[in-house]
Amino acid sequence: MSVIVEDQSFGVTCVTWKCDMSCKTGLFEKVNLKLNRIPSHTSYLEIFWFNHGYRWGALSLAEHPISFCLKELHEGEMKSSQLPLKQVPKRDAIPFYYRQPHAVWVTVDVGHFKETSKVFLSKECNDLDDHVAAIWKSIKVSFTPASRKFSFKFFLHFNNFGISEVKAGNILTDYLFLQQTNCDVHFCFPLGKKIGGHISIIAATSPVFAAMFRHNMKESKTGEVVIKDIERDIFYELLHYIYSGRTSVAMTEAIAQSLIAAAEKYNIPDLKNKCADFLLARVTDSTAQIIFEVADRYHIQELKEECIQILMSRIEIENVIPLIIWANEKRAQKVKEAALKFIKKNFQAVCQSKDYENMMFQFPDLCLEATRCTYR
Repeated sequence: MSVIVEDQSFGVTCVTWKCDMSCKTGLFEKVNLKLNRIPSHTSYLEIFWFNHGYRWGALSLAEHPISFCLKELHEGEMKSSQLPLKQVPKRDAIPFYYRQPHAVWVTVDVGHFKETSKVFLSKECNDLDDHVAAIWKSIKVSFTPASRKFSFKFFLHFNNFGISEVKAGNILTDYLFLQQTNCDVHFCFPLGKKIGGHISIIAATSPVFAAMFRHNMKESKTGEVVIKDIERDIFYELLHYIYSGRTSVAMTEAIAQSLIAAAEKYNIPDLKNKCADFLLARVTDSTAQIIFEVADRYHIQELKEECIQILMSRIEIENVIPLIIWANEKRAQKVKEAALKFIKKNFQAVCQSKDYENMMFQFPDLCLEATRCTYR
């Protein structure tokens, strides 16, 4: 086993982990990393990959379940063989936004994952508390090696910055926005709530706001903008991003989905892309349908395709009927075609289910289409 760390462009670090199955005895492997990508700060990380009940042997090249994990450590843990998820010292100099990767994914050479070319890891600790070690985990996927020797490639995407840039940005954010100093526009919400801003800064980021304040509109005269269709907390994060290039709270799926809608409305593409990247790493069986609808509504093609691949790879007897109904309604044609193909292959079992019976009454046209596909 050997590890190679390479810095790539746009804040991406690639960790190539060379594996040899003939030397493997257990159900999991781990490796420690030391990354010096930030001046005066070293990031300590630990990577795991797990086999789920699979033993290496004569059938080593067969398909089997696997998952991945990445954990942030402090220097003391790097010197220990133990891996407790415990309190770590506060690192005030480097905020977690820059210190931790905001997206992590894995690819493989000399082998393949089923139904996907890369596996994303989701961050499980979303607290802003820097005392808590962050951990990222993937869902369980099917992996088939093509040789006893292969390499996993872990891609860690960090937010780029310079120390002086951070200081300048903090002054801009803290003095002008957080302290609401010298505001010349106020955004108004129900119950009399307001958020102040600065026209020159906001207009420079959003062409929609620029047009609003440039023309002789009511908002430019009164200095007040009534916001009716975006919640106050989400709009606050939108403004915080305009001033600082990041949100004030840790991103969640709900926040990312709402911010995509806000970024689309006010034409802030980098915020929209950042939220889309966050969601891309969090597409799972349970979130794929909801995230697909968001991606479809706001024309985020890569995110749509990832949702489609996850949905197509998880079709089973128990979910195929609800899935084909959803796919037909949302015009997810690839998912619908995959569901029809599954029904054709497993028609006898599917047609005896309660879901199929309900579809006959509620969606007769779709039921007829599913039935006819079995005779083609």
